[in-house]
Amino acid sequence: MGRIYALGETLYEKIYREGTFLKSIAGGSAVNTAISLGRMELPVYLISEFGKDEEGNKLSGFFLENKVDTSYVYRHKDGKTSVSNAHLDANNEAQYQFFKDLPEKRFEIEMPDFRNDDILLFGSWFAINPELKNKVLSILEHAHNAQSLIIYDPNFRLAHIDELKQIKPSILRNMKYADIVRGSNEDFKNIFGAMSAKEAYNFLPNESGYLIYTTSKQGEFLQSKNYSENYPIPEINPVSTIGAGDNFNAGLIYGLSLKGINKKDLPYLDKKDWKEIIHYGIRFASKVCMLEDNYISPDFAREIKGTSKNSFLSRNKDN
Repeated sequence: MGRIYALGETLYEKIYREGTFLKSIAGGSAVNTAISLGRMELPVYLISEFGKDEEGNKLSGFFLENKVDTSYVYRHKDGKTSVSNAHLDANNEAQYQFFKDLPEKRFEIEMPDFRNDDILLFGSWFAINPELKNKVLSILEHAHNAQSLIIYDPNFRLAHIDELKQIKPSILRNMKYADIVRGSNEDFKNIFGAMSAKEAYNFLPNESGYLIYTTSKQGEFLQSKNYSENYPIPEINPVSTIGAGDNFNAGLIYGLSLKGINKKDLPYLDKKDWKEIIHYGIRFASKVCMLEDNYISPDFAREIKGTSKNSFLSRNKDN
């Protein structure tokens, strides 16, 4: 099994429900995915930055506890750990406020030794931030040259819509490097004005890539040159939608890892393979929506590992 790298912003996140403070937890899209994968006991590395302050020390301990390797995290001492306030409304949808005090010297990390059986997940503002553009590009080039499987989640927020004209070339660049682009219907509507998976796929610059287009009501869609599939999702009453997409990514990566899928294997996956892989994404995302956390619980991780092991043994016995 290869290693998994999650590249993105680290936040000390404070969660509020209709104005009432609930708790503080580790946040950020890549972080949410990494924690869930760590709880699944997969070899996951966070590529990020945060401060050497009280909040940063709490985050560092939390990552260690959840088996997320921080060898590629830059701990800066001249700035502070970025903080976000996540405000849940009556429909359990989140609106965010961000507070940042970052140093001039940022993201000074060693380059990971990418291999052809590794997976790199990246996305959100961190992946298109003009201040980090060259460093992110260097990481992408190293992973691409090593033939690692690259997954991009644009996670494009309306807060940056006024900057879209300037940053859209970076979004398209990221999509060109990606073997799989996974985003919500809102992402593609905001970026391209696309209203369907097929329409969104036509904007992707990587013609050999795969698009996973997720929605909250119409299910999840897989779109490629050879596939156009829709996967239903269960009806639930969500407690919180924070981390839903991030944990779809975690489930997706878990499914790929469970099957031992590398970049070179993607063209040979059939409909049954994709159904099984995306099923994990749906399960992870649905479960997190029923929690007040940004990641799957340790109990759910044990449940998934147990059922996955039994399924694997059953398939081997049948063969």
